[in-house]
Amino acid sequence: PPMALRAALREPKLCAAPNIARSCPELAKALARVTRGWLLLGGVGSGSRFHVDAYGCGAWSVCLEGRKRWAMYSPDCPGGLPPGVVSPAPGRYAAPSPLFWFAEVLPSLPADRLPAVDIVVEAGDLLYIP
Repeated sequence: PPMALRAALREPKLCAAPNIARSCPELAKALARVTRGWLLLGGVGSGSRFHVDAYGCGAWSVCLEGRKRWAMYSPDCPGGLPPGVVSPAPGRYAAPSPLFWFAEVLPSLPADRLPAVDIVVEAGDLLYIP
């Protein structure tokens, strides 16, 4: 990353431990039982673009530190895609960054195009996405 960006980044408190699973035995047990699992960490302003999770599976998301805002649309939302998402080719999708979407796209939407789910989770919250 550019030097100015590097200077602004900080290591999340959670990552200060040499081995997260060793520092949290319950997390180690949970990770040992899953067949497909990801541990994603992000700093302030980070997020995921609109997407459909791989394998058509559900997802459990635990917020370990800080807060995360989620916006979700039903698969049968008007137009077939969330506002701002385009399909340049069959099976391919392009979505704006989460920061742009929440700051520019969401505030301009009419009521009938708002997300089915718009929620903020905080440290300790568990969210299940079917």
